[in-house]
Amino acid sequence: TVVCDTVVENSAVTGRSFVTHILKAHSDVRSALDAGVDPVRIQQHLLPRVYVLTFEDNINRNVKEKRKPTISRVEAFSAAVTLMLSAASPFDEVVIKITSPGGGVSEYGHLAAQLLRLRKAGIKTTVCVDTVAASGGYMAACVADKVVASPFAFLGSIGVVTGIPNVHKLMKKNDVDFLLMTAGKYKRTVHPLTEVTADGVDKMQRQVRTHAAHPS
Repeated sequence: TVVCDTVVENSAVTGRSFVTHILKAHSDVRSALDAGVDPVRIQQHLLPRVYVLTFEDNINRNVKEKRKPTISRVEAFSAAVTLMLSAASPFDEVVIKITSPGGGVSEYGHLAAQLLRLRKAGIKTTVCVDTVAASGGYMAACVADKVVASPFAFLGSIGVVTGIPNVHKLMKKNDVDFLLMTAGKYKRTVHPLTEVTADGVDKMQRQVRTHAAHPS
């Protein structure tokens, strides 16, 4: 039954060619069984499946809808990947639809690690992008075996950006002091309420470059 179903689904042959394909498939199955291959593994090879997962973190989707934190979405995706690892075989494929303009380094690094779990298990992965997969979203997409995007989708822009306001001069003008105690020299590099130093700016810039280096 497995052999016949496979030929009917995957071949456009008819007549004698159909019979030839049936006999060859039957011969291949028989050879695999004689070699001691698990029948379940043979069936998985003959009838590969495609699973579809979705990761959506679109901040512009609906302003009235309460948006779940990115980490909650990543954790839900991680649970789905765990299920795929228990159900899928190396002959199957997982298609992931990603819609995201990006976000925090830690959250999207965790998302990329989930796709890596599938690849390490030998499962083929394909990412599909309809509208946007930028920054962290694109970083995660790049882990897949293949990325497929619509003609006008926005992809790319892997990078790290950070910014912080500083009101130290305003506080100094009004004779307001802010005392900051740390356990280490670089526990705080640039702080909104303390004087900005060249050493602190340099350390923060190096931290940004370190995060940016991970996707490459």
